[in-house]
Amino acid sequence: MAAPPRLVRCLVATVALGLSIHLPGRVLREAFAATPVAVRSLHISTSGAIGQEMAPRGIALGAQRSRTARRAADTSALLDFTDKVVLVTGASRGIGAAIADKFAAAGATVIGTATSDSGAEAISARYTGDLKGEGMKLDVVSQDEVTALVKAVIAKYGGVDVLVNNAGITKDTLMLRMKEEAWTSVIDTNLNSIYRMSHAVLKGMTKKRFGRIISISSVVGSMGNAGQANYAAAKAGMEGFTRALAREVASRGITVNSVAPGFIDSDMTAVLKDEWKAKLLESVPVGRLGQPSEIADAVLFLAAPASGYITGQSLHVNGGMYM
Repeated sequence: MAAPPRLVRCLVATVALGLSIHLPGRVLREAFAATPVAVRSLHISTSGAIGQEMAPRGIALGAQRSRTARRAADTSALLDFTDKVVLVTGASRGIGAAIADKFAAAGATVIGTATSDSGAEAISARYTGDLKGEGMKLDVVSQDEVTALVKAVIAKYGGVDVLVNNAGITKDTLMLRMKEEAWTSVIDTNLNSIYRMSHAVLKGMTKKRFGRIISISSVVGSMGNAGQANYAAAKAGMEGFTRALAREVASRGITVNSVAPGFIDSDMTAVLKDEWKAKLLESVPVGRLGQPSEIADAVLFLAAPASGYITGQSLHVNGGMYM
């Protein structure tokens, strides 16, 4: 019995739309015979053992390849930052460099900051060919420098779509030995700077009704660490800031989140003695240090348009050492 004309027309329309349907083998065989050759690269699968035997092998393979290609394209689009301008503080090395470079690889125009002219020049040198971006000198402690840099970025690139607050310092010592300068400099660099940077970009994000503010916190902000009262206070304050600001700007299409790394392979951990490193890893269930690229992956996830329903959160990336 010939396939009904309506079914044939349905198959043609289905293929044109790139959809998938499931048909019994007998129906598939009859419909396929009546379907124009031009549309036989079908996204059709059969149901039942008989159907699998009857179906032309090219149909099943074509459908599988098409679905795989569509999934790959959809996944790639999730982290496509083409036409987005991303500002990353502290981008000369370590986590900041990994974040900046991953955004550039995803199509963004990246402005990475460093505290020296040579550091800024080194950042600029990383962005050649298809990679777009530049390095700029910035001291995040200086309100004047922050204001001037953001104005320059707006003038040249049209605004900031994603701000990553990564710049930070440590001045570790036990509280009994801590001088006030060690306290205030860490608080000013690690906490007060995210106020300065966020305040500077918010007006532009509000006008666009889109923005992502992501701050790099630390597991220490949640669990504490001896000898780091200043650092822990700054990072805990950062997470409170994140939740409060998220409530203020959510209605404007702006999300505010933080990423809290655990022990990450870095210049600091590279100098640790093997026995110290082994002791440190006893507290990490996955049994290894994290990589800067893994923090960058978390940041890109939160920055993506598809993450617009996530705000006011601290994403812990620590191998399970804090749950």
